Amino acid sequence: MRVFVDSSAFIYGLEFEESNSAIIYNEIADGAVKAVINEKVIEEVVRYFHRRKGRHFAYLIESQLRRVSEVEQRPVYAGEIEKWKGKIKEKDLEHLATAKKFELKIIAYDADFLPFEEYYTPKQFVEELGTRPYDVEW
Repeated sequence: MRVFVDSSAFIYGLEFEESNSAIIYNEIADGAVKAVINEKVIEEVVRYFHRRKGRHFAYLIESQLRRVSEVEQRPVYAGEIEKWKGKIKEKDLEHLATAKKFELKIIAYDADFLPFEEYYTPKQFVEELGTRPYDVEW
């Protein structure tokens, strides 16, 4: 199963061991779920961990994300960006375009994706996997 994983799900998964995002991250690391991301997701996650835990930790996280995820490059989904411009906030446009291009579910904790049928909160996705979720949405 291939899914688009937003930076919010990676951040929560790496920060909170007892979260639905952590369950998803473990499924990705184990190879049961294939994460498809773009460079913007990597930038957002690295920027967050650089601020919180320093440059070296952020580098390790970047290496891990590139190892466990399929990273799509902007030219591949650029046509979708124009198609969806104005239908979602600019900060999420590349993420939506990537998911639409590859027909992927979007795993995120971000209400900006609510209008899109591809959107699943981490809790909803964990339930879909048939795993017992934590009570939190993220």
